[in-house]
Amino acid sequence: MTTNQTDPSDQPQRRYFTTEEVADVLRLEKRSVANWRYRATPYGPPYVLISGVVRYPADAFLTWCDEQDSTASNSSNNHRNREE
Repeated sequence: MTTNQTDPSDQPQRRYFTTEEVADVLRLEKRSVANWRYRATPYGPPYVLISGVVRYPADAFLTWCDEQDSTASNSSNNHRNREE
């Protein structure tokens, strides 16, 4: 009899960050990152609950960081253009 179960070791490993790791990378207090999740208008990197524990998928977190960098750059450029 053959089963169609996949071996978990064959699956690519997904990396997740904890709230503390995200705070460390962003050089913020852990509480600040946690507060983002409870705002009326959600802010901050996307997160998931795994068995009730908050985790930040690494790929989504890094994408969010890149988006913040480009938003900051555009905002800075717009500010400079208004001054000229």
